Amino acid sequence: MSALGKTKFNRKEGINNFMKNILKFFVLLAFLVVSCSIANAIDSGSIGVGAPAFQIGYISQSWQFQTFEGTPVLFNLTVNNLKSADRTNAVTANTLNGTTNVTKTDVTGKNIAILNHVSGFTIYPGTSSSPFPSIWVKGDTVNSATGADSPTTYLSGTDANKFYQTGLTIQAPYYQSANYQ
Repeated sequence: MSALGKTKFNRKEGINNFMKNILKFFVLLAFLVVSCSIANAIDSGSIGVGAPAFQIGYISQSWQFQTFEGTPVLFNLTVNNLKSADRTNAVTANTLNGTTNVTKTDVTGKNIAILNHVSGFTIYPGTSSSPFPSIWVKGDTVNSATGADSPTTYLSGTDANKFYQTGLTIQAPYYQSANYQ
């Protein structure tokens, strides 16, 4: 082989080695970035890292976000899961069966109604339903909604038509005010 042929061969081999080294560098860099990201996402000592969890709660009778008390079972809430100021004016009932109501709940003298599903409630394929309770809060005006959104589909008693469905409420962790919805 001539000297010229060896030079071309060595240049090509050198370029291949250079590209391999560049590839190794980027793989190592990517590994370091991933490793550092994982290390920063793990709680280290008393220093909290990462994003805080969302807060799950309800809208109170004063129309403010409140977190649940105790350890709520989100599929079967009780009055004791509400803040003490809301407990005396709240009612719970196991009356929902999917999107249909088994029995209307009397809300006379109450400001909050929590409607849980009946025991043995099952969501079947092809149906649309929420497994979570339906939470209703009393407002100042009549709720003119109809059908499944109408409070009188689920509630009875004085001012039953003034309730509005709020459901479970999630508060974003980066808002400090308790009234953010």
